[in-house]
Order: sequence, then C-alpha cells, then structure tokens
Amino acid sequence: MIKIALCTDTYYMMACGPCVVSIFEHHREQPCHIYVITKSLPQVDVEGLEQIAARYGGRLTVKTIHPEILQGLKVSDRFRESIYYRFLLPDLFPDEEKMLYMDCDILVNDSLQELWRTDIEGYACAVVEDQEADDITLQNRIGVYGAPYFNSGVLLVNMDYWRKHNVACRLVEFIREHPEKCLFPDQDALNVVLHGTVKYLPYGYNFQDLWYTRDYQWIRLHASKFKEVERWKEHPVVVHFAGGGKPWKKDCNHPFTAYYLECLAKTKWTVACYKKVREECTPLYGGSSKTSHKYIRRFNRLLAVFVIETIAFVVYWFCSMR
Repeated sequence: MIKIALCTDTYYMMACGPCVVSIFEHHREQPCHIYVITKSLPQVDVEGLEQIAARYGGRLTVKTIHPEILQGLKVSDRFRESIYYRFLLPDLFPDEEKMLYMDCDILVNDSLQELWRTDIEGYACAVVEDQEADDITLQNRIGVYGAPYFNSGVLLVNMDYWRKHNVACRLVEFIREHPEKCLFPDQDALNVVLHGTVKYLPYGYNFQDLWYTRDYQWIRLHASKFKEVERWKEHPVVVHFAGGGKPWKKDCNHPFTAYYLECLAKTKWTVACYKKVREECTPLYGGSSKTSHKYIRRFNRLLAVFVIETIAFVVYWFCSMR
C-alpha cells in the first residue's frame, strides 16, 4: 500500500482538498493511505476530507501534532510552520519504512505505483531537481556544490535512514543557526543536510510550472536537460504549482488549471472560501490581516496629509520671503 503524507493548515485547504481528490482519482484499484498532518484543523475541514475519502472508498487519516521542536523556526505568510512538518514523519510513523511526502499545491495526474517502487536503499530519500536546479546563486547562498539543487515538494523518504542519521534534528539545527541562508527554509535545509545522499527521480514525478515556459533560455537549468523536460511535459505524473501562479488565483494560465478546477469541484471548498480564510487568517508577524491593512491605510492617509501640508508651508514661506 502506498503511504502518502500531506502537511497543511486551514489556510491551504484550497490546495489540499483537490490534491486528495487527484490522488484517489488515480488509485481507484490501487490501495493507498493518505495522512494529513496538521497542528490545528477546524472540524468542518476534517469532515470535508473524510467525505472525499468516503466517496472514493479510500483511506485517509488526519493526524494532529504538537511540534514543540519547531518553535522559533523562521516563518512568514508565504512559508508557514506546516512546511516543517515533513521533517517529523519518521518520528510520527515509527513503524513505517518508507513514506511519500507531497506538497499540497500538487495534483496527481497518473498512478504513483512506479514512484513508490523506487529503490531507495542506502539513500535518505528520492527527489526531483528544482526547476532552476543549476542556478549558481542558489548554490552560493547555501554553500553546497557538486549536485543539482532539488525541490522539496516531492520526497520519497527512507524513514529508517532519517532515524538512524538523526536527520530531523540536523535540519532544525541548520535553520536555527543559519536563518540568513534559508530563503526557502525547508528546501534549503534539506539540500544542505542531505547533500550527496539523495536519489534523483525523473522530472515527471515533480513537474514544476517554469518548465511550461516557451523559452527555456530564461530558466536556470542546463540546456542538456531540456529534452528530458520536454518528454514529460504532456503527461507528467505529478504536477507541482511551485511558483506564484497558483490555479486558485485569478488569471492563472497554467495548462493544468482546468484539471485543478475539476478536482476542486469535487470538494466542499470554493475560491470564495479561500479568500475568506486568507482575510481572516492571522499573519505570522502579528495582528490580523484586516487590522494590519486598516492601520497601513490609515498611516498612508496621514503621510499624504503631512506631505501636502509641508509642501504648502514651504510654498507659503518662499512666497512671503519674496
């Protein structure tokens, strides 16, 4: 049975719900068990996920955790605490030898059976190169060379290896000690700590959005890899909306946007729900989003009045001096 882990909070259910649908859609005859890892999820969201699983006759477990080890790690509105939950999988599932982790902004477009069968004996995990894997600025920032920078959105994790080599603690330690290097916190840490211990998978198992560009010359990927990227473009197994062009946002032109909307229609979530949650969600820098925006607007108005009055005073003073 394929064991799949997704990590989320209520802010990201617009992604998680369709992701779950896409997994079950392509595994009607192949058993899989989806684990949704969360710190806190409203009951209405839990019920929404359970309804999807029941419709497909699939197995889904929502696992609530209290990750004290992650307290104080670098977070932002873009990179929320849930990005670190993947670090904890070997401890959360002590009896499992292997687990397939996937980001929630992913759609499964075919069976994951071949990916699951990948031999990762002796490796920390199997990964796919990042869409700009050969960008030297990425390597310079984290100080790791000699292997392509990989994307952390799909990880076939060798759980025993992680436990034996204390990988979770090493990842957390790196982020605490080098916050300036962690532009993409979880991904940067994984690339440093697991350098030289990962197995690279075909691009189709984590096909990222920049690879749909018409002009590859602007992608920081070696030209020798373009042919292999093209081979997977029409029918990737895993579609990853890795950039800013998320399919639930207005004017997204990703070729799999229609597939996302099709999966979304089979959930209880809507675009309106996403917008409401985003407005009400508490930003990680403190204060509610609505309150923060209110004070910003008030400050801007006061600043405008101050500037206008200053200009008027200077003009009056200049004229009076004449």
